[in-house]
Amino acid sequence: AEAEFRKVVRARPEHQIAHGNLMELVWMRTGDVHEASREIDKVLRAQPDSQGLRLTKARLLTSAHLPREALAAIDEGLGISQTAPALLAAAATIALEFDGFRAMDYARRLQKVGPQNRATQVALGNALLATGGAQEALAIAESLHVSDPFDGRALAMKADALRILGDPRYRELLDYQHLIRVEPIDVPPGWVGLDAYLAELVADLERSHTLHAHPLGNSLREGSQIQLAPQKSPFASIRAFPEAIDGPIRRYMQAIGAGDDPMRKRNAGGYRLSGIWSVRLRPHGFHVNHYHPQGWISSACYLHLPSAVERGGEGWLKFGEPAFETSPRLGPEYFVKPLPGLLALFPSYMWHGTVPFAGGPADTRLTMAFDVVPANPHGV
Repeated sequence: AEAEFRKVVRARPEHQIAHGNLMELVWMRTGDVHEASREIDKVLRAQPDSQGLRLTKARLLTSAHLPREALAAIDEGLGISQTAPALLAAAATIALEFDGFRAMDYARRLQKVGPQNRATQVALGNALLATGGAQEALAIAESLHVSDPFDGRALAMKADALRILGDPRYRELLDYQHLIRVEPIDVPPGWVGLDAYLAELVADLERSHTLHAHPLGNSLREGSQIQLAPQKSPFASIRAFPEAIDGPIRRYMQAIGAGDDPMRKRNAGGYRLSGIWSVRLRPHGFHVNHYHPQGWISSACYLHLPSAVERGGEGWLKFGEPAFETSPRLGPEYFVKPLPGLLALFPSYMWHGTVPFAGGPADTRLTMAFDVVPANPHGV
């Protein structure tokens, strides 16, 4: 695949999709930023005004945890085209990782270009949260929520703003006790018990994790991720996974019940899975704090764990801490200790991440995850 992508980008240097695929593949195989961006760098030296390729390279640098280098690449493009919306939006998002006031500057510039754009409003609202403007951020979040009640970006922003302001209404959104449910997965037909099923599932997933680094634009660091299509898998254990999680999902829906809040309002009795994937973290690996803006129920299913989970919270799932530093700072509020076979289900709009863990080469953390959406695509 890599050889074929190289043929395409050398024949058509402007082919953004091929460049993106080549870059991501080399990155996931090697974890080497410079090698992954080599072909894009050649084109950018010859065509510095190529916004698409510049954005693609910035995605690589951000995913490699090099936000300052990513922002420098975007700034170089803004030096050529100062009002390019795509570059300003990327700059606002990247700067938020380390400088809220700089992110605010980009967001205000972006607002002048496209003030009605939802992504612009999200960028501005998050920059406000980072710079002490929670009241204005709340107004933006409520406006976004009214226009789309199921937009996870608006819900996360609203919860953060209410929490910063000391408004107890934030607990309606971040009701960890009632909206997070943890229980073992069911044993699917064909296995004598959960231990037997987990052993086979772990072995089959280990065979499937063949790459070194994570995909671009992903929440994980120091690990690999694979997308799964269980119905097409050659492994019986992976094909059976939807059966193993069906009972816990339905019990979760029954437990939260019906209501007027964003989670319960969508609970009409049916569901469908929106993507299934597996993550294998190496020592010192973790998930950066994130949420799933298009989901309804998100998950983490633990299959194989390092011994570090037994000490000091290493490798645990955490909730409530944004991906960027707010003013004042919001830390994690709720933790889940992983155990083999345990499935955690929670609202997709909740900030969640993991605590890094230490260990040797054999100390890996293997999970599967998925998003759930209502069977009715309108969520009612």
